Amino acid sequence: MQPSVKGTLVAVVLGQVNELIERRAIPQAEVDQALGADWRNVAKSVSVAPSAWYPIEFYDRALTLMMNAAGRGDPEYLVELGRQAAGNLAKQGIYKQLDRQAPPQADEGFVRSLVTLAKALYSFTHWELAEFDANANWFVIQVTGAGEYPESLRWRNVGFLEAMTSAAIRRPCRVTSERGPRDTIRFRVEWTQPR
Repeated sequence: MQPSVKGTLVAVVLGQVNELIERRAIPQAEVDQALGADWRNVAKSVSVAPSAWYPIEFYDRALTLMMNAAGRGDPEYLVELGRQAAGNLAKQGIYKQLDRQAPPQADEGFVRSLVTLAKALYSFTHWELAEFDANANWFVIQVTGAGEYPESLRWRNVGFLEAMTSAAIRRPCRVTSERGPRDTIRFRVEWTQPR
């Protein structure tokens, strides 16, 4: 199978594209040009099948279009879209991992639920808890096999992981990411201690 994402993610991103079109933040013609026939076929369907797989390349084009047109090329725009996507998926109630409340600080069980969610959303890559230090308030998720994992998705997942972790532990989090050797990506999540 080609690298793909679940329809639940595609539905969220198409909703975000449609919202930008309605607000006139992106011209319809620009969307048509960037997303091509795939856009028209998916957008005209009654709904995106939540459990179906859609090519990562289409998803990347939609994210990149929004970043360049509405976000003026700033990856922070995709980080914010990732925060919104976490909230949108939580409202759908499809993934139980999104409802999990962790103790006042993240625990390994919570992080493993994030890893399990990634397996449900992506047909490629392998996610694992690489490091965890509860005393210092941080953990690292490592993604391997990420050669075809686009930068747009990496930025979006910074916001996604931040929103999910912040909601679960009920305190602010900061997420950073970097590409490493041999097609790896590392997401580092840090949170603040209660006062």
